[in-house]
Amino acid sequence: MKATAAVPRSTLSVTTPRKLNHSASVAPVVPRRLLISSAIKPTAARSASSANKGVGLGSRLLRASATASDTSSNDGLNRDGLTSWDPTNWVEPAAHNKNSFRFLAICAVVAIAATSSNAISPKWGAFIHMVAFATWFGSNFWTTFIGGITMYKNLPRQTFGSLQSKLFPKYFQLSAATIVTSLITLKAFSGADKSVYITLGVALLTTLVNLLWLEPASTKVMFERYSLENEKSRSEEESSRLSKLKKEFGKFHGISSMMNLIALCGSVAHAFWLSMKLI
Repeated sequence: MKATAAVPRSTLSVTTPRKLNHSASVAPVVPRRLLISSAIKPTAARSASSANKGVGLGSRLLRASATASDTSSNDGLNRDGLTSWDPTNWVEPAAHNKNSFRFLAICAVVAIAATSSNAISPKWGAFIHMVAFATWFGSNFWTTFIGGITMYKNLPRQTFGSLQSKLFPKYFQLSAATIVTSLITLKAFSGADKSVYITLGVALLTTLVNLLWLEPASTKVMFERYSLENEKSRSEEESSRLSKLKKEFGKFHGISSMMNLIALCGSVAHAFWLSMKLI
């Protein structure tokens, strides 16, 4: 007989499973995905409801704006009472209510204050005077003999007129400002008699006449003439009006050219006076 090895008692003991207490309530195990989805659904529902409300409000606003646009298109006016945003629909400001007049008024006050005191040293006064006069003389010479003639010969007539209507106000404003500056700083030169002041004063007067009266009047007549010229068919009354506008524009243009020529002669005379100071 084979001998059987002795097995310890502890290794032969079998663990008996404990009985579950079925009377105790056990919470069911719910998967984590179901918990997350159940939490998201109410939030998504509320978001969808808010989105639907937003869409409904947006659609109502669009319908209201479309109705307003239809109403405005029926009477040809927008909510401001204008057919479109056009600056010409506003009242043309008076000459004294423009920035150019305000600027010249400020320059005049500064001129009075500067001539009645020694606020500007002679050296700085002479420097500012030379720069201002050179700017005035150069812009006047260029506009009269080079720029204007070149544009007139190379641009269509109405295009040339429209461009000049934008350039001439700036040109006259620059001329007036530089002449006023020259008058302010003229005190820096010794021996400046009344004739020098009169020369610059006359040039300033003719420039202001161009700036405040002749240029706006001629531009208004010019654009009215262009509007009649661009019509496909004109009545006899419109044709008569067109011929009158041509004559009126020619009158304003001739006077304006004469005023500009007087200012140019004044600049040449002042240049001659300055050159005598260099000798």
